[in-house]
Amino acid sequence: MSPTKPSPDVPAKGSRRTALTVGAAAITAAAGGVSFAWWRLQHAPTAETETDARDDGALQALWQTPLPKPGGGTLTLHDYQSGGLVLNFWATWCPPCIREFPQLDQFAKTWAARGWRVVGVAIDNLPEVQAFAKRVPVGFDLAVSGLAGLQWSRALGNAQGGLPFTAVFAPGGQLKSVLH
Repeated sequence: MSPTKPSPDVPAKGSRRTALTVGAAAITAAAGGVSFAWWRLQHAPTAETETDARDDGALQALWQTPLPKPGGGTLTLHDYQSGGLVLNFWATWCPPCIREFPQLDQFAKTWAARGWRVVGVAIDNLPEVQAFAKRVPVGFDLAVSGLAGLQWSRALGNAQGGLPFTAVFAPGGQLKSVLH
């Protein structure tokens, strides 16, 4: 009786064909993830596709209200209208919010030279955000809005009030896109 030979169509364990097959599958999966992320960004709701439930009074207040910064002082979003603005509504108690901080931080570093700014507006209280900012330093500006930030995010199209919520403004302050 002779030993059974492996079929040429079935790669032996540890063979080059197995490695290539696994590698091709990994590349396909990674490309699919990148494609999905690109598709999501391209199909994110825009100012034109959002509901008409915008509250212009709330939006005016958003641009004009001085917001406390965790390190002291205040910021007013009106001061950010000259360049592009990525406005992220978040909270210290929101795990998905915290998970996206590294991407926001990288965006802020990469695009600052081109006039883009990132501002994280916390739907939270000042002491919590101060403690968070000490533990998790970021290279973009943070401010605290308390519950008023929920009203502002709803005025920008966040009907459910879910977090995180990001609004992207073109230079001059025109709302271009929102990401839920």
